[in-house]
Amino acid sequence: MAVDLGDTDIDPANPKYRGLLENLQGNILKPHGRKESDHLFLRFTGDPAAVRAWIRGFARDEVTSAREQLDAATAFRGRGAPGGMFANLYLSSTGYAALGVDTGTFGPAGASFRSGMKHREFSLISRNRDPLPWDWEEPFRGRIDALVALADDSAAGVEAKTQQVTQSLQGIATVVTVERGTVLRNANGEPIEHFGYIDARSQPLFLKDDIDRERPDGIDHWDPSAPLGLVLVDDPNTDVEDSLGSYFVFRKLRQDVATFNAQVSALATRLSVTEPLAGALVVGRFKDGTPVTLQAN
Repeated sequence: MAVDLGDTDIDPANPKYRGLLENLQGNILKPHGRKESDHLFLRFTGDPAAVRAWIRGFARDEVTSAREQLDAATAFRGRGAPGGMFANLYLSSTGYAALGVDTGTFGPAGASFRSGMKHREFSLISRNRDPLPWDWEEPFRGRIDALVALADDSAAGVEAKTQQVTQSLQGIATVVTVERGTVLRNANGEPIEHFGYIDARSQPLFLKDDIDRERPDGIDHWDPSAPLGLVLVDDPNTDVEDSLGSYFVFRKLRQDVATFNAQVSALATRLSVTEPLAGALVVGRFKDGTPVTLQAN
C-alpha cells in the first residue's frame, strides 16, 4: 500500500515506510548535518543517452538515500561513527528537457519549477527587491541544468570528491561554478546564521525521533510536526510505488551583517532597551534561540 502523504510523526522502523526511505534522496526529511559542502552547478553538453547513463551511475553509487542517512545518524549517536560523504543530485526544468522528459506531467505543483526563478520577475524578484537576472553573478545568468551537492565534515574530503565528480563529468556536462558552504557555529558549537542567531529553529519535523526530542521543551504553543505532503510529491515518471521527490530552491543572498547590527543598535536606543532584546524583537528569538515571548522581563 502506498504511503499516505498526510502521514506525520513517521517511524522509520515501520515497514510501511521502507520503500519510501530507500527510494527517496536524503536531506529532505531532515538536514544531512555535515559541516562542509560543495555545490556543483552543471550545464549538460553530452548526448542525452550519455547524460542519462551518468545520472544512473551517480544515483546508484553516490547519492545518499533517506534510509542511508537515517542509518548513519543512528550509528553516529550510538557509536560516534562519522557519517561520511553525503551526495544529492537535483535537476532543473531545463535539465529534464535536455533528457527528453516532459515536465508538464508534474502537474500544478510544477508550474513555478517549469518557469524557473529567472522568469518570476514580479512574484519573486520584484517583491524581494532582488537584482534582475542579468545582474546576477555571471555563472548564474545562463542555463543551469543540474546541481550536485556534496557534504562531509572534512573540507579536504569534500574537495577531493568534487575533483573526482568533475573528472567523471568530462563529455557529460560543464561545471559552470562551484559554491562552497560551511556551517557557522557559536561558542557552544551550535549552528548559527550570519547574524549570530541559532539556526534551523521552528522548522517542520516529519520523523518521530525528531518530534520526540522537541516534546520535553513543549510543543503546545507551536507543534513542529508536519505531513509528508508538505515536502514530497509523487514522481510521475515511474510506476514504482513510493517513489517520491521534492522541489529544491537554491538562492544565494548577501547578508549585510554590519548594517543589520547598526540598525539593531539604533533600535535599542530608540526603544530604550538592550541590544539583545532589540535584536530579538527583530528576529523573534534571542541569539540562544529563546523566543521573545518566553524571556523573563
